[in-house]
Amino acid sequence: MANLYFKKVRIPVIFLLAIILLITNPISIRKTLRSVLIPIETLGAKLRGSSGSLYSALKENERLAKENAGLETEIGRLADKLASKEDVFRENVRLREILDYKEKLGRKIIVANILGYDPTSILSTIVIDRGTDDGVRKGLCVVTIKGEKELLLGRIIDLFSGSSIVLLITDKSSLIPAMLAETCEKGILVGEQEGLSLSFIESHIDPKSKEDVVTLEDRDIPGGILIGKVGKIGPKKMGLFREIKVVPGFDISKLREVLVIVR
Repeated sequence: MANLYFKKVRIPVIFLLAIILLITNPISIRKTLRSVLIPIETLGAKLRGSSGSLYSALKENERLAKENAGLETEIGRLADKLASKEDVFRENVRLREILDYKEKLGRKIIVANILGYDPTSILSTIVIDRGTDDGVRKGLCVVTIKGEKELLLGRIIDLFSGSSIVLLITDKSSLIPAMLAETCEKGILVGEQEGLSLSFIESHIDPKSKEDVVTLEDRDIPGGILIGKVGKIGPKKMGLFREIKVVPGFDISKLREVLVIVR
């Protein structure tokens, strides 16, 4: 019954005994009990204070975590917005280059977007979103702008009402009249699996390293359009043509639009 009673009133036994002894015992016993009880009370107060501080710290960490999550979301939104603005800026710069090119050369051009390309044959063909309805016809020259120069990509080989297929100069079936820009030697640019080759350059000719290779005037190709630069040069051979490799000036995977020269 005594245990049940103490549980009901919830008075710890040690404190009950302490009260009885303080009332009935001498001063020396009271001092001893105080020396025991005061540290216990102090410890209890500290524990209560510590638990409150811990709870506050946990709540503060929770608040900071929520704020950080909100800031990360806002940073992501602003980054997307900035990227969108940069894309618009680059597009505007690109359109300005095209307009300047058109005004400078006085050529009739058709701007077309690349719809796709054929990766199975070293990117030998691309599909553009302009066709017969836009005035495109077979054989027309297709270029891009690199800096302030026009760069040859290929020719139109097939047509539809709203699209066309362009054979790139890197295709093995591509043959383009070309010339060494400084040496002024003429030859035929042949597409190869690993790039381009300038054929029919006589063996005694010494091309310069990284010399520009440009187009010769042809039916649908204006002269002087940049093709690429001289790469590996084969050795001289008596009475034979010299092997000259040409590095193309474009990476088709990085292009979005092209220009069809109507002339």
